[in-house]
Amino acid sequence: MDNIITNEMRCRKAASSLIEQINEARSYLKVHKPSLGAFGEFLLMDTLSHLLPNDCEVSQGFVVDCTSDKWISNQCDIIIHRKNCGVVRIFGYTKLIDLKYVDAVIEVKSSISEKTFHSTLRALERVASEGVINAFIFVYGKLTRMSLSNWLFSYHEIITDTSIMIGETPKFDWPDKEWLPKGIASLYNNAFYSLSHIQTDKEDCVGYLAYNNHDNEDNVISSLQEFLYTVFQSISLDFEINTE
Repeated sequence: MDNIITNEMRCRKAASSLIEQINEARSYLKVHKPSLGAFGEFLLMDTLSHLLPNDCEVSQGFVVDCTSDKWISNQCDIIIHRKNCGVVRIFGYTKLIDLKYVDAVIEVKSSISEKTFHSTLRALERVASEGVINAFIFVYGKLTRMSLSNWLFSYHEIITDTSIMIGETPKFDWPDKEWLPKGIASLYNNAFYSLSHIQTDKEDCVGYLAYNNHDNEDNVISSLQEFLYTVFQSISLDFEINTE
């Protein structure tokens, strides 16, 4: 229990620090007009590099299959992998990393549309097909529950089951798609969507829960904190399983 509390506190502190950096970057961008994209990726990478276990390294580049010369992923904004392991080639800041040493990939978006969301899912589905199942999407811009629901179901033209939209925690049903991102965060509207098994009157399936969390003093918990904590938990668990 103490370890869980400590990790939650670390994620809260990291989230608070990152939000301060983001606000500072946005003040700069208002004057100089460049995109938040590159700044956003760097800030999140830097935060993760200090938050994750010491045996993890945070990079950007491509995931490759060293057993085959033919498979390479789309370019990944953030790759979390074992430190000092699996780096096949380095081109400037871009690395080619052997997929067997990859713990997670994260796609970072300044803003997102249905087209961008679908292309991101296709890229993550390719990586998952090779065994990298820890995937996340972080959006600095707006992503509402309704947009996420519509875009998820339009990806494979699946019809939304409105009976599973319950109160403030809508559940997005997508059976047999366990390769989907484990977490999707939108900083703009402080939203966090977590992949989960969902029980309905009709079936047990895979989908998303939309969280609106508060602490013991009823203060809103940042979606960024939830995002960082979910990544931390996924990486820590994956590392323990693969090093036993």
